[in-house]
Amino acid sequence: MPANFIHWSGWIASRTNVLGSNSWGLEPSSHTWSQQIKAKYPKNARRVNAEGRTAVSTVVSRYGRLLTCEVKSSSGSEELDDTTCIRFLKYAQFNPARDDAGIAVEGSYSGAVVWKLPF
Repeated sequence: MPANFIHWSGWIASRTNVLGSNSWGLEPSSHTWSQQIKAKYPKNARRVNAEGRTAVSTVVSRYGRLLTCEVKSSSGSEELDDTTCIRFLKYAQFNPARDDAGIAVEGSYSGAVVWKLPF
């Protein structure tokens, strides 16, 4: 993984929307935004050789944009944790969850980013 500084781990689309329906779960609209999140290792984290795993939970609007991002498990680096949510809120896009009638609704998405310094 020489050029990629982040290894994606455990992203799972919620199979239930916030209304509790088991209709359609969220799906990333594409994974191109993950490249934007991975584009640059945070400067101060690199300087202090910080690495770790940041697990987050998000709420996605009915339009497929993130409304919130909350760190559920810290990497041990405040900068890596903050960068994870800042970049998710800026770049991530999803196909929204849908209720039983097929209408787009808010949903949730959880997972983790493993931050590894390049060799």
